Amino acid sequence: MIRILYSPTENQYRTDLELADVPSLLTDLQGLLWLDFSEEPLQVGENILRTIFNFHPLAVDDALREAHVPKIDDWQEYLYVVLRAFTYIKENEEGDEETQVPELDIFVGHHFV
Repeated sequence: MIRILYSPTENQYRTDLELADVPSLLTDLQGLLWLDFSEEPLQVGENILRTIFNFHPLAVDDALREAHVPKIDDWQEYLYVVLRAFTYIKENEEGDEETQVPELDIFVGHHFV
């Protein structure tokens, strides 16, 4: 599922948006756009990063690969950030405690995350 949150002004939020709305929202220099496609197939994410956001091909290639160390790459108009999030699961499918450290890849611009 693709989740889109757009805040045109402070204390105002829209969640009724489609992926087709994103290019026009990116031209609004006052609002803030949040787009999450982490549950989508890899090719859907790649298409969004390359065609809608027009991110540099090397940044997109990095985002599509796993196993990065945490880092921040400055691409002038946006940052590419790799983080590790610690997750504690009290009881997994086998009934055991578990910890995970999934990778989180984020592109941050002046008006989008």
